[in-house]
Amino acid sequence: MQLHYTIHGTGEPLVLIHGYLSDGNYWHSIVPQLTEHYQVITIDLLGFGKSPKPNTSDYSLATHAQAVADTLRPLINQPAIIMGHSMGCLVSSQLAITNPKLVSKLILCNMPFFETPEQARGVVMKTGRVYRAMLYSPLARLFWPIAKLLLRGKFAPGPKGAFSVHHTYPSRTRSLKNTIEPTSAVKLLKRTTHPTVVINGTYDRRVYRQNLEAAHLPTNIQLRWVETGHHTISRAPRAVLDELVP
Repeated sequence: MQLHYTIHGTGEPLVLIHGYLSDGNYWHSIVPQLTEHYQVITIDLLGFGKSPKPNTSDYSLATHAQAVADTLRPLINQPAIIMGHSMGCLVSSQLAITNPKLVSKLILCNMPFFETPEQARGVVMKTGRVYRAMLYSPLARLFWPIAKLLLRGKFAPGPKGAFSVHHTYPSRTRSLKNTIEPTSAVKLLKRTTHPTVVINGTYDRRVYRQNLEAAHLPTNIQLRWVETGHHTISRAPRAVLDELVP
């Protein structure tokens, strides 16, 4: 399935894959600097932004990665650097595993390092009452029309561009339950063979660091810690740009 994308600049392809409840606009603060060196492709994941939002999709990790692969094949003529944020890191890693010829390198920012669905759900539910109600309450369908009005502009959580209201109940709930909750990021990384840089924030969720410290990652994976939270791209962009820009 063809996803919505934008292309900026020329050169080696660099694909940017946003995280949960966001879209391709998430990368707006660093795209201008990247286009001086790369052909930058931003993608709206299936069910988010301007991409199709089929009600029948399961929005699983495999489905998200396949949609990205189908979109990239006609766009690039050489393997691309794939950079993901949060849920986009899971999709990026799955893409590298299932379509290795499309990928040259992975850069994964603020990957959600959960080990079990129960751990993921427990941590997400503790994020806050409003967040919990919007994602897990039986009344979530009713909350979201109101939330979409409140969460625009200055009321949106996180830095500018971090949150998008352009998604649906199926894409939102199934991406959480079928991609984020059941995926062990450590196990996923251990299946990758591409050079990989994992950039995580020291002030991000504590369980991420605990799970990472207990992991024995393969030698193709380089782990970097940055003194920031969940939005390294906007809060500490130099840490990301150092991996890409001379």
